[in-house]
Amino acid sequence: MNERREKIYGLEAARAVFEVRPQDVRRVAYHPETGPLLGRYLKEAASRRVAYSEKHDEELRAIAGSEHHEGVVIEALEREVLDEQGVVDRFGEDHGPLRLIALDGVENPHNIGAVIRSAAFLGAHGVIVHARLEQPFPPAAIRVAEGGAEHVALARVSDLAGVLAALAERDIAVVGTDARAEDDVQRYRYPRRTALVLGSEAAGLSSAVRRTLTHTVGIRGTGAVESLNVSVAAGIVLAAAMLPRS
Repeated sequence: MNERREKIYGLEAARAVFEVRPQDVRRVAYHPETGPLLGRYLKEAASRRVAYSEKHDEELRAIAGSEHHEGVVIEALEREVLDEQGVVDRFGEDHGPLRLIALDGVENPHNIGAVIRSAAFLGAHGVIVHARLEQPFPPAAIRVAEGGAEHVALARVSDLAGVLAALAERDIAVVGTDARAEDDVQRYRYPRRTALVLGSEAAGLSSAVRRTLTHTVGIRGTGAVESLNVSVAAGIVLAAAMLPRS
């Protein structure tokens, strides 16, 4: 049977795979200086008869396809990425408080990775990406997520508006960011089950996605600059939404 595999590089990203789904690891390449940091993982790999080998920097760059490999590259079974129906099936039933991040047209892998990192750090349940890219979670995004990609559900959808509408029908608030919104992101009382929606810096939210919103919130700044990077904005909104409300 042919296995679908993915390449993961970056020390924290690789460590997270070893911690969360070690059974998926199929091959490990690492720099001699990184070996001691991976000691127990390499022992476990050996016990599972997973191939591992020392490689020098030039070889690791070639394997990773990037100079940012941080001394380790692994091959693992491809992670689960939800589609439209998968999102509704996973989150549509009320099993308690819910926080999702949905990105409308955000395609820069470093921004996507940074959002995933914040989502994992702050306890969000999933990150939904509406992108034209076939693979919105490439190795570069997974590295920037610093292990966070193993701790939140990831989804790629081609019809974000349809997914958000379906979630709204299941009593999940769909809250978008808008600089002109009357409610401040810090003061708004977020419903217990909420999907937070952010658009790209260039285009913002699409008109189709805007029609699904149940509310909008704004991040207040000094006005010295026009806007925030989407990954920074996502962290601010999510942190506000995670605060306990009396």
